[in-house]
Amino acid sequence: MIKDFHFDQSERVWQLTGRDGEDLGSFDWLAVSSSSVVHPRWAKIYGGPPPLEKAARELGDEAVNQTLNEISALEGNPVFVVMQAFEAMSALEALPANLLTVTGDPVLAKIVATLDSGLPSLALHSTHEFAQTWANTHGKGGTAEAMGARSDSGEEESVRSAIIESFQKTCEGLGVKLPDEQPCYGPALHRWGAAFPSNLPVLGDEQQRDSHGSSFDSACRVHAGSKLAFVGDYLAEPGGSVEQAFLSGHYASTLIADALAK
Repeated sequence: MIKDFHFDQSERVWQLTGRDGEDLGSFDWLAVSSSSVVHPRWAKIYGGPPPLEKAARELGDEAVNQTLNEISALEGNPVFVVMQAFEAMSALEALPANLLTVTGDPVLAKIVATLDSGLPSLALHSTHEFAQTWANTHGKGGTAEAMGARSDSGEEESVRSAIIESFQKTCEGLGVKLPDEQPCYGPALHRWGAAFPSNLPVLGDEQQRDSHGSSFDSACRVHAGSKLAFVGDYLAEPGGSVEQAFLSGHYASTLIADALAK
């Protein structure tokens, strides 16, 4: 885990420090794929200021500051996810589809089953409203726990049980009877606090363009003078999707290649 960032103005490289103070190396460019390290939400979860914000502000780059302001203003739509994996395909075959959107349930919003992998898996997404009522619960094994965030184990069990119970009720309503098979992994609870941002910014009139003049509507922010790029599905609509994250990273890499070629 990265704890500290520093841009060496003389060498023009980014220096990264680990959680325990270890030197993680020096890098020509820094690409930031998560809003967390510059967002005020960091202080609420871990305590202390977001680790990249101070270093980025010290660059004295107005374009970087504008990007930081945009990201700081993002509001999250958190969800809890309960994840399980099973030895046998039969554990999930009775579900009518691999992706089910649940309406009218105060706890459960989405059911995602993956059957074409080595271990059939199930991911149960909570509603945003349910996740907001348990703001200090993070789950085990996720990034928040790895970075030192603490949550009440009793609350975690209550959250996990509520989501699984809603899933079972949904299956009953669909007339689906799943076999009583114990998972070989899970049920593990994670909180995705920044996965689905709301009030996403849009690119302004001065859209970033590659060397061929193509505009990058799937937003990324590349600041060549500071050798700093912000990429991911948290920068513009539609947001919160694998496609958006991929396109953002792809476009940013093109812009970085253009900068290196100059």
